[in-house]
Amino acid sequence: MKATRKPRPDARLLNLDPERQEQLAEWLLSGLPYHAVVDLCWKEWDIKTSPSAVANYYATVCSAAILARRRRAVGLADDLMAEVERAPGRLDDAALAAIRQKAFEVAADTTADPSNVKALFELLLRARKQALDERSVAVQERRVAVLEAKIAQARKALDSSARKGGLSPEALREIERAAKILA
Repeated sequence: MKATRKPRPDARLLNLDPERQEQLAEWLLSGLPYHAVVDLCWKEWDIKTSPSAVANYYATVCSAAILARRRRAVGLADDLMAEVERAPGRLDDAALAAIRQKAFEVAADTTADPSNVKALFELLLRARKQALDERSVAVQERRVAVLEAKIAQARKALDSSARKGGLSPEALREIERAAKILA
């Protein structure tokens, strides 16, 4: 995580070794306030710095890292949208978990494009609607199966009464009972 221009020789934070620069960026990107980062620099590395130097480091180095994260998140969102459009209805649980995670990350990013946040949440809503539709179809299939079983039972009752020689009062009661099963 280096700046694009050579830093001034007295810019302590910009002249850190790459490992320490990575750690410093991690602290800042995790949301630590500047004064806490100043304290950590002193405790961890014996480097005395100021909140304004930390702010300068953030503006120089971390903003580029945030933009890179955002570009990766947007790229993933675009890839997921393209995949959903190619095969709508084939989102598995792992993909949904990844979409949820990215939606959270992009939504938490203050520099995120609102249209990308919207696109990710629309994917989640589509997936939820798809799951509800699948559940509804399963319930309807069970209802059809129950109705088919009741129809078969009613037909059996009618066949049984027809073989007995007509519609006696007992056969009519049996037909009525079968008809109530269908209702």
